Amino acid sequence: MLQQARHYGAAEQRSCPHYQNRVRAMCQRRLLAGVLSDYHEETEQASHGGHTDRCGHLPAMHADPPLRTG
Repeated sequence: MLQQARHYGAAEQRSCPHYQNRVRAMCQRRLLAGVLSDYHEETEQASHGGHTDRCGHLPAMHADPPLRTG
């Protein structure tokens, strides 16, 4: 399924609820693991006018490397 998703544009990927759920789950795992710091979230929000998702990343940042499970 991930192989197939790569053939679609980033906007189509971000609009797919399955893709969004995977991104949210990945971000949640990173937050729980302490990978994303408060400093990172604050600087991302400040530098992009607050248009970031819950983990502090812009949605576009999730579209490019394919998500890995493991």
